Amino acid sequence: GGRIKVFFSKLYGSGGPVTNVEQFFDTHINVSGGAGGIRGSGKVAGSTLEAENGTAGGIGSVHNESISTYVESVPHYSAGYMISSINDTGHINNTAMILYGNITWAKTTLSGTNIYIKVRTSLNATMSDAMPWENCPAATNGQDLSELYSVSDGHRYIQWRADLTTMERSRTPILKSVNISYERGRPVISDSSGSIEFSSHYFNLPNYVLVYEHGAIIKNQTVGGELMLFAPPISITKSGTTTALTIHSVNLIGVNESAGGVFSSAVKVSYRKSALVVGGLDFHNLSFNITTAYPTAWSRWFNKTCKAAGLGPEEYKIIGSGTAAQPLSIVFYGNDSRPVNLWLKESEVDVDVEG
Repeated sequence: GGRIKVFFSKLYGSGGPVTNVEQFFDTHINVSGGAGGIRGSGKVAGSTLEAENGTAGGIGSVHNESISTYVESVPHYSAGYMISSINDTGHINNTAMILYGNITWAKTTLSGTNIYIKVRTSLNATMSDAMPWENCPAATNGQDLSELYSVSDGHRYIQWRADLTTMERSRTPILKSVNISYERGRPVISDSSGSIEFSSHYFNLPNYVLVYEHGAIIKNQTVGGELMLFAPPISITKSGTTTALTIHSVNLIGVNESAGGVFSSAVKVSYRKSALVVGGLDFHNLSFNITTAYPTAWSRWFNKTCKAAGLGPEEYKIIGSGTAAQPLSIVFYGNDSRPVNLWLKESEVDVDVEG
């Protein structure tokens, strides 16, 4: 006795595919129960009786049980993951580096199941300087990879990880494909702009200009020239052979307007949003370009800060005049053995003049 279940999506008979399943089962209802067992040889001592063959099995039947979905009896694990191979996007030169685009994937996730995708990039083929997986944010399907702080344009190597979960252990999510787009160009990691300027108009005292730009406050005096009163939110340190940059970029959002005269005016600022752009990734070379009317104040501050951090002349260089055509450029040099590590957060602030 017993019961055997056979699951199928399409049925084939001797004449090919079966289109009428009910008719097929009507003509295939009998299942042989099997012959009886063969008798053993010999007799019981002192008896003339011999053993007999076993009784044949009864006739079974085929039962058509409609089940829409096959339910596995062996449960799946509640969670698991897979990591892709390390993809080399190639490298041409500093003006034709990698610009990452969107990530998309195809999946099947039944109720109670899900798939989470993480992506990270690196300068080297071993991914040794990439962000640890546990610190990488999960991407959304179709997301621009530049929005992930575990990914940076200009990095040659890229890798993804899929985390699969299920709350119903008879079901499992299915990841079918993952696609990452990229092109070549000169990457710009972050771009911020905006400034606030105050000009004094004294008759008997030296006049000056106070400027807020790129997070710093600069005073430009008719006597004494340019002076940085408050440093920008930039930290430059050196740990071993690594140059570490921590930058908080501030983008001012508003209209180009001015106010003056004997009446008082107020500059109103309000926080809009902020996001971590780069979460401590390594680079070979990084350029910090500033468009400013006060290149002297910026050059002095960067020179003083870099030297105080222990950077030598082979590790950074300051060039340019601060104009739009020739911005003041602070270039940090590095390589595999002495990388430049960057942590970059970007904030947006609304600015209005009232009064």
